[in-house]
Amino acid sequence: MDRETIENRIVEFIKREFKVEEDDDNFVTHCNLFEEGYVDSLGITKLISFLEETFGVEIKDDYFLDDRFFSIKGQADMISELMTGE
Repeated sequence: MDRETIENRIVEFIKREFKVEEDDDNFVTHCNLFEEGYVDSLGITKLISFLEETFGVEIKDDYFLDDRFFSIKGQADMISELMTGE
């Protein structure tokens, strides 16, 4: 699965599960999902489960400290790396 497909699947999930409006101009792949209020502390569990189940990877605790985890773009990069073993 390529990085763009990964990113698109994450976008679709977040829009659906966290009720993001289609015309929300602030919802971009590089925004901080947590600071912007798209994903809250309860939603993070749902997001992690989605990432692990959908892409067949394990999100280890140290990934939560990586700045990339806070945006869709960053998550797609991390998932792509995990899937390719880089």
